[in-house]
Amino acid sequence: MYILFPGRHHLLTSFQFDYLKQVIAVQFEGAVDVDGKPFQKMEVSGLIFAVTSANHSNTRRNPLPFYLRAMGLQVFSAGLGVPSYIYGVDDVGHLDNFARYTIKKIRHESDECFDLSPKNAVVLCSTPVLEMYARLGFRILPAELGDRATYKMKTENPWDLVERIARSADWEKDQVLAAKIHPASASIWQEYRLGQKAKMLFSDRMIGDDGDITSTRDYNSYVRQMDEIAGLKYEDTASFIQSGRVGDIGCSAGSWIKLACQDVRFRESDFYGIEVARHLYDLCLQRKHNGDFNSPFVFFSKKNAVMDLVFDEGSMNTIHTSSLTHEIVSYGSQADLLQFISNRYRELVPGGVWINRDVVGPEEKDSMVLMRLCKNDGRSDNYEQAIEDRSELATYLKGLSTF
Repeated sequence: MYILFPGRHHLLTSFQFDYLKQVIAVQFEGAVDVDGKPFQKMEVSGLIFAVTSANHSNTRRNPLPFYLRAMGLQVFSAGLGVPSYIYGVDDVGHLDNFARYTIKKIRHESDECFDLSPKNAVVLCSTPVLEMYARLGFRILPAELGDRATYKMKTENPWDLVERIARSADWEKDQVLAAKIHPASASIWQEYRLGQKAKMLFSDRMIGDDGDITSTRDYNSYVRQMDEIAGLKYEDTASFIQSGRVGDIGCSAGSWIKLACQDVRFRESDFYGIEVARHLYDLCLQRKHNGDFNSPFVFFSKKNAVMDLVFDEGSMNTIHTSSLTHEIVSYGSQADLLQFISNRYRELVPGGVWINRDVVGPEEKDSMVLMRLCKNDGRSDNYEQAIEDRSELATYLKGLSTF
């Protein structure tokens, strides 16, 4: 019988290790499921870790990339005495049948070695996700969960400890954390300075839990619009670019960098795209994989340029931003914009240039303005009709008056 352990697994606890060690040692005998019913003795064939949100990282909800989580799990499971297997499961949004998707994903990723079902697997889970597996007939090992009715925990779950790290002035000296975090996770968090990253991500006022400024943007239309005006942006800014290390902050899908790579003046330059929105960052990586950039020296990172530096101090010859600074004020504050400008100053070499292309808002923007619009250059009634077909909608809109 396998133990399926789904979760984001950003941090592993000593409680989890001791709990699994005990279940494996007694081969389930004496352990109770989430409903308080005891298990019979069964051989534990192995542990299967389903690492969910494996395609997400550098966000408040998913600070660690998949490879670091997998490294921690490998060390964690080495002391449990049974084979362990680690599979990444992509974030696919809210799915009522996410448990079924996870099982199918493991079957696919394992080349059909593991076709998990209630007949060959028990699920270890302490969060409401367990209800999805229970509906499929799996028995549930509750781990930290004390009461299924109220979801009251017997001890902190791993995410409680992640949040404590983010709040801590010096988490490595916190004796409570030292006692509760498993050494496999503690070493990963220390060696890769993840406490500092968590503190930055959790203090970010502008970016949501999943790493986006807004959850309402239609990224398909947004990218299309950015691509359509990329030539105009590049024409406006190209004469100011200094060769060397060239950064594009808020690079969207990398359209400006793509044009800069085609400019023979910058054939010896390195290009660094910074994008905080997860959807756009993924597009940049896909475009690089497709060979869209006329240079191998193009690198993309998912970072927030407001909260901190995104390039080494005094390292950049050119930093370009377009249609970005107004969003910092719109979704953040004037103070955030000043911090952003200060960060860019620190990143530039002496004599380097920050090229900022953006809209300009009017002074006294709250004053009422009387507009006199033409009503006889088109139709001024029937202007709220809903039309699905795009070509029909275009014709309909063209028929409206300026008013």
